[in-house]
Amino acid sequence: MDIMEKLDSVCKNLEEKLLKVCEKLEERVEKLEGENQLLRSKLDGLERYGRGDSLEIHNVPVVENENSEMLVLRIAQEMGLDISATDISCAYRLPVKKEKQNSAIPRIYVKFTRRKCKRQMYGLRIKQQVTHRQLGLSSVGKVYLHEHLTKSQSDIYFRAKDLAKENGYKFIWTSDQRVYVRYNKTVKPIPIDTEADLLKIIPDPSPDTSRILRSSRTPNNSSVAG
Repeated sequence: MDIMEKLDSVCKNLEEKLLKVCEKLEERVEKLEGENQLLRSKLDGLERYGRGDSLEIHNVPVVENENSEMLVLRIAQEMGLDISATDISCAYRLPVKKEKQNSAIPRIYVKFTRRKCKRQMYGLRIKQQVTHRQLGLSSVGKVYLHEHLTKSQSDIYFRAKDLAKENGYKFIWTSDQRVYVRYNKTVKPIPIDTEADLLKIIPDPSPDTSRILRSSRTPNNSSVAG
């Protein structure tokens, strides 16, 4: 065997060894990515649970020397709810992004001491929607209630909202930190938990398609438009 043949043999052996090493590394990377995704999912689940007793109140103009807690109680009162100061853990205005400081109204964040209070208030956000006039404000507008979503759920919500609009869906909302879309009142809601679930938002779903995609459990707020 001459030198060139020996070199070819050595190169082939090295190539085979490198391929095996690469295959093992790829398997290891896939495993780590799976574990990382699982940890992220668990962390997001814990964060979602921790936000289950919180709400964001949008479009309430800032008033000089205001008290956020009293504002929340006033809104609850106008909605016909019996909520007291002891039901509120904390309430305050959330900071506005720098680029929106001149136009956006700071949202009010409220954390309740009882999850029941949050669900009651959020459940009446459409039927008992409060106006600025009811709060004694001179401006014209309505108050909007939203769940305090995690970053990942918020991203999914807005992506689902865009897709729902593009595909003619009538409703999108959240319930207990979960995103739902609904084509119309004749089909059941579709839960959107992950990016993969966004593929379920298809144009004009037929009854057969809806039966495959829809959830067997319908949230209490299924008729609420987002």
